[in-house]
Amino acid sequence: MASAGLARLHRVAGWLALAYSLLVAGFTFWNGPGPEEPDTFLFGLLVIPWIAAPVIAASAGAGASSTRIGAAFFLTLEMGFILFAVWTTVDMVRSTSSTAAIGILFLPIPQWGAFLFAFLLALLFGWRMRPDFLEGKPPL
Repeated sequence: MASAGLARLHRVAGWLALAYSLLVAGFTFWNGPGPEEPDTFLFGLLVIPWIAAPVIAASAGAGASSTRIGAAFFLTLEMGFILFAVWTTVDMVRSTSSTAAIGILFLPIPQWGAFLFAFLLALLFGWRMRPDFLEGKPPL
């Protein structure tokens, strides 16, 4: 059974990933593709999971952690990914270049690299998945 502090970290990681995914969806459809632009809507449906996936993976790492240190490590990584995405998005919105929006599509590439590095580092330092992570009810 997980301690109260560990369960709280699991819940925070899950809700943070959900909030980020909803913000990505809102930003993607902010200027909303109209009914005359179905291809833009379909492209947006592909972009949302692509951009949100590294944050969701870090959230899953926090949720799967069996210790508070591991959960805090992956939660910190998740928050770092979110701050990096916000920084890149603000830079894109403030930029006068029309090609700045292309940079958002490449955003998950360094995030996946950082996640892979952090995951391997955590494994090296003894991180292990909770035995009950893949069975039972979700922590949210």
